[in-house]
Amino acid sequence: MYHQIKENPANRKIVLLISLVLLVFVSFATFQFIRNLGFRQVSISPSLNEVSVIGPYIKINFNKDLAGDISVESDDPVLFGHSVDKNILTIELQSMVLKKQYAIHISNIKSASGDKLDDINLYFNAKDIPFNGLSKEEQKFILAKQDTPTTKNDPIISDLPYGTTNFNLNAVIGASLAETRPELSAEIILSSSDVRSGEKEQAINAAKQDINDYIKSLNLNPEDYKITYSITEPNLY
Repeated sequence: MYHQIKENPANRKIVLLISLVLLVFVSFATFQFIRNLGFRQVSISPSLNEVSVIGPYIKINFNKDLAGDISVESDDPVLFGHSVDKNILTIELQSMVLKKQYAIHISNIKSASGDKLDDINLYFNAKDIPFNGLSKEEQKFILAKQDTPTTKNDPIISDLPYGTTNFNLNAVIGASLAETRPELSAEIILSSSDVRSGEKEQAINAAKQDINDYIKSLNLNPEDYKITYSITEPNLY
């Protein structure tokens, strides 16, 4: 003799409700996946492993034309500006500090037809790649930018970037087109002994003097240039 088990109507409603919610969720996720499948990043130039301290830009190529209101941000003073030309986003860079890691955040990425992509984060370390080691397109871009009152014919450009164990010196190309000299960016590198000995200020002043001496060795006057300093301290822990 078998006993028939009656199904609880309340349980059935709960199962149906959960199934409905899952169906809606899966349908929405599938819709978003199919919608975004046709809009994607295709390439990036130069490779993030090959960004030079004097690299003029990072170009991101998409497979669809872009809307023009993309947001590009960074906590570091590395961005000179950005522009959109059809399906290519060009992020113009200022001269960077050798071996320093930079981060760039790109948001509000939309195609001209309204497709959206998730935010993109770029991370890279600036490398010591000389002008002749850059691509022909990068070289052409730099030369075009240098044809301004700021950098044109300034003799220090050919001797930068320059670095030693206690400082790195770079020119900030195009930082101020109203000036007749390029602005200089100097990273002062402190050693662990500088910090532990309590002579940090003396080490900073000594590095600044070394920077001035280097500029003088080029038969140039340090007072003719605006120099922005940053301090890099070692991790003692």
